[in-house]
Amino acid sequence: MASDRRIRRIERLLDEAEEAVSSLEWDVVRDRAQAVLALEPENADAIDLLMAAEPTRLMERNVYASR
Repeated sequence: MASDRRIRRIERLLDEAEEAVSSLEWDVVRDRAQAVLALEPENADAIDLLMAAEPTRLMERNVYASR
């Protein structure tokens, strides 16, 4: 079972990721989701956030590649 401190850290990281979604800061979303997964590899919320952020990475690459 995860310690209270670890749970608070995970919750804080998820909150930061959610805030980043609202402001379309996809790099931050990815970073925070990956940090959560490093602490708790099966965290469904982090997996969902990471999956939501990944298509934006592909779109960003296409935009920069076409310049």
